[in-house]
Amino acid sequence: ETTSHIQIQQRQAMASLFNKSLFVFLFVTILLLIFATRLSIRIRQLEKDAAAAIDVHGRVVGEFRTSKSSDEIGDLSRNYAAMLDRLKNYNDYLENMAGRLSHELRTPIAVVQSSLDQFNDAVANEEKATYLQRAKEGISRLNTIVIRLSEATRLEQALQSAEKQTTEISELLNNCIE
Repeated sequence: ETTSHIQIQQRQAMASLFNKSLFVFLFVTILLLIFATRLSIRIRQLEKDAAAAIDVHGRVVGEFRTSKSSDEIGDLSRNYAAMLDRLKNYNDYLENMAGRLSHELRTPIAVVQSSLDQFNDAVANEEKATYLQRAKEGISRLNTIVIRLSEATRLEQALQSAEKQTTEISELLNNCIE
């Protein structure tokens, strides 16, 4: 009896093992590609959400959608949301600081101004009057600074809310020349 029958079974077993190994390899490769694609999509979405939440001036303008997943990307999403919330609060604080500073400076300026006015009425000495005049000039300069600070804040807020329009430069120059 020949051994060809045994060799055929051996080749069939090897072919079956190769086919099954190839199938398992392809299946695992496809699963890994699906997993990597899913992670890539989630990371790109996180990047888009982070970019959309902040405008070109660094202000937080949009809400950041947080992920409810419990993996590392979800943790990163929640940390981004918390960071953007703190950044928004800090920007609001900085934008409103000029108004608060203006208010806080006006009160002492008014007190000093009234005290100088009363001192001016009571003083007859010319040397004291010179110092008094210098103090009044200093108060005037401080008051001008506070006024300009308030105007700059109002101007910045007006520019932020202003709508941009496209304008023909030739028409604008003709209007300016007229």
